[in-house]
Amino acid sequence: MATRNITAKFLATGLCALLVWSNVWAAWLDPDPVTPLSVLVEESYLDLLESADEFNFSKKELDSYKKQLKAERKAEKEKLKSEEKSLKQEIQAT
Repeated sequence: MATRNITAKFLATGLCALLVWSNVWAAWLDPDPVTPLSVLVEESYLDLLESADEFNFSKKELDSYKKQLKAERKAEKEKLKSEEKSLKQEIQAT
């Protein structure tokens, strides 16, 4: 019975240490947080030029963001067209 208690305590202590170590290890490995492209797009060109050497985005990330921008642009055009159509109908009704 005492052997089981010692084994259980040893195992519990080891698992606790493993949990703590995994969090410390992840925090240690994680470099400074990367600023997303959506935030960088809003900054001025001068600010971007000053910190350009800090940014390193993969081609996949850039292509993904370009697709997102194109989809947003298309959705905005559709919205404006439908708004224009409804305004024209409103004008013709009066």
